[in-house]
Amino acid sequence: MGMCTPRTLLAEGGQPISTAASVAVIRLPASVNSWAAGLFENHWFLWATLLLVAAALAWRGWDQANRRWLGAGAIIAALTALWFLIAALVVTPRERLIAANQAVVRAAANDNPAGILHFLAPTAVVGTWPRNRAGPEISIRLDAAHITSNFIRTLRVRIHGRRARVLLVVWTQTRDMGPFVTAWRILWRDHPRPGNWRIVQLDLLSVNSHALPPGASIPMVPW
Repeated sequence: MGMCTPRTLLAEGGQPISTAASVAVIRLPASVNSWAAGLFENHWFLWATLLLVAAALAWRGWDQANRRWLGAGAIIAALTALWFLIAALVVTPRERLIAANQAVVRAAANDNPAGILHFLAPTAVVGTWPRNRAGPEISIRLDAAHITSNFIRTLRVRIHGRRARVLLVVWTQTRDMGPFVTAWRILWRDHPRPGNWRIVQLDLLSVNSHALPPGASIPMVPW
């Protein structure tokens, strides 16, 4: 769970960019994603249900002076609390990936090209640009766009081992050019060092629902 990345960002419909700080201390590698999500990501409904069951058992035990019911309620409550605590200290590969996408979108909104370049792998390709050219090109476009806010509308994540594919749709408000919506396909790889996901391929798929040709460079003006 990690308490660092809103799970709602996985769903379509648009969620604001959060700046909540992470309290997670255990970062799981992508190789354990298949079972980590089932154990350590948010299970609020299940946790609440278990606590209600524990309360019901404890109340019945107290009402009937039955130590067995009281003990069962206490054990369920304790195990649920332990599960929640462990989940709060663990950040799963999916949560790390969502947080990385979140940080890239926030960096663009803050006109911070360094914040975007931080997530590019040494061999990353942005459209048709290699990494060494992507930095200056991204800076020029951010300076021209004057972005005032970014808003994630869709964030679809597929993780396969240490690689992941993301479909990211962002609603962007600019100072001079008005709003526009962009769709991106981002290929990520989980690097043991520095210990987080890094972008290996970033492609702009469409602007305002107008598809771009495969491998197209990011245009200076979004329409």
